[in-house]
Amino acid sequence: MFKAALESTVPNEPDVETLVPACTANFGDYQCNNAMGLWSKIKGKQNELKGPLSVGQAIIQNLPQSEMIESCSVAGPGFVNAVLSKDWMAKVNIAAAESSKNVS
Repeated sequence: MFKAALESTVPNEPDVETLVPACTANFGDYQCNNAMGLWSKIKGKQNELKGPLSVGQAIIQNLPQSEMIESCSVAGPGFVNAVLSKDWMAKVNIAAAESSKNVS
């Protein structure tokens, strides 16, 4: 999902590596750390983005809709924090439990 959002946010920047590590519960379940690096690449080029914070906001706006994500926010200099949906996690856990029953 973040790869698609990054491609939509900066379509003229090839080879953008998606940086989305798991993070501490203080910030969310995952954090997209691309905004500052992207800003350094696109700064001075014609675009509507005004800094790392606006890059982070654009990444959120370009995230495809998904039942997986409950919420996203931008913190500090553009860090995109994503919280997974509890309903989605419950579905995945149930599916995994049912799948493991079929194996044994």
